[in-house]
Amino acid sequence: MAATLFTAAPSTASASGDPLAALRCTLAIETPKGSTPHLQATLHNAGTREVRLLRWGTPFEGAWRAPLVQIERDGQPLDYQGPVVKRRAPQPSDHLTLRPGQSLQASLPLSPAWAVEQPGRYRISAHWVWQGQVRDRRRATTTLPPTDAHCPPVEFTRP
Repeated sequence: MAATLFTAAPSTASASGDPLAALRCTLAIETPKGSTPHLQATLHNAGTREVRLLRWGTPFEGAWRAPLVQIERDGQPLDYQGPVVKRRAPQPSDHLTLRPGQSLQASLPLSPAWAVEQPGRYRISAHWVWQGQVRDRRRATTTLPPTDAHCPPVEFTRP
């Protein structure tokens, strides 16, 4: 049996002069047979500038280390049950680089960080902040102000 995939429409944030506004984010839920649902986040740089982003507190970190989404079951918020970590100063390996036109995807199992085993209608909303930098043509680095992720919510049902 094939996995079930639910996808929300991509963000329609403006690709104005702010390089972070040119990021397009989509969320999806994939439920492999016999497994817990997985959150899939896809990030696309629709802009014309390379963006360097801190992975921390986003799906691109590769693990639950903070409540980076909000989840509701039948309209009631769920409590995050995963770890919250204290950090050292960011290292170069804590960042990802997204070139113009490039897309990246990350997948995280929802459980055990979230109690999604009960039947119901679930809604997941992004709850993280992009922290980024850009370089100009002279390779000078500019740190951008933190920007909320704009990913349309995704919903799925557990029978």
